Amino acid sequence: MQTAESALSVMRRRFERFNLVILDELGYVSFDKSGCEMLFNLLSNRHGKGSVVITTNLAFDKWENVFTDPVITGAMIDRLAHKAHVLDITREHGGRFEETITWLSNKAEVRPGLSNSPQNSRPEPEEIQDS
Repeated sequence: MQTAESALSVMRRRFERFNLVILDELGYVSFDKSGCEMLFNLLSNRHGKGSVVITTNLAFDKWENVFTDPVITGAMIDRLAHKAHVLDITREHGGRFEETITWLSNKAEVRPGLSNSPQNSRPEPEEIQDS
């Protein structure tokens, strides 16, 4: 039976071997101290060895609210921002918001001859658009 420590060691080695690691929606859930330290160590060990893509709605100055430790937060930002390409895609609303409003508006329209039942609310194949 594998101990928690050896399982973590196996995960760490796998994490370091990936060519690309994507952390989506960083900051959506806060980290406790041990989680913050674990993420810091994982990202520090990857530094210079592979690519990391992080998506977040938070500016760097708000990361301390997620990671709670200002020293680790500063060190993590320092390592991540070193030789990084930071893309700031600031919008008044996220794309999902507009898509949801459009979807709800289209769903509310009653088409002739169709009910609003779930099996009839799907678009016809020619109406499907790639985004």
